[in-house]
Amino acid sequence: MVGSCFDVEPQSGQTTELPVEPDQMLISSQKMGIVEEEADESLYWMELLIEAEIVKSVELESLMKEADEILAMTVSSIKTARKRKSRK
Repeated sequence: MVGSCFDVEPQSGQTTELPVEPDQMLISSQKMGIVEEEADESLYWMELLIEAEIVKSVELESLMKEADEILAMTVSSIKTARKRKSRK
């Protein structure tokens, strides 16, 4: 019985969209803006460390890739939130 609640998987292609209040969307959008700024700044500092030859680029390669992915997802989420807000 333990773990049985995890055996249920959503059908492929199934998406659920919870209703979001306008105030919640604004707060969420603001928080995502902070995430975007922080990810961008982190990338900036990693690039500086590499340019100053303090750290080898190989050492930061995977971390920078991950930061790029986070930044891309965040920007996409912000754009989606803005589109939804403009539809209402």
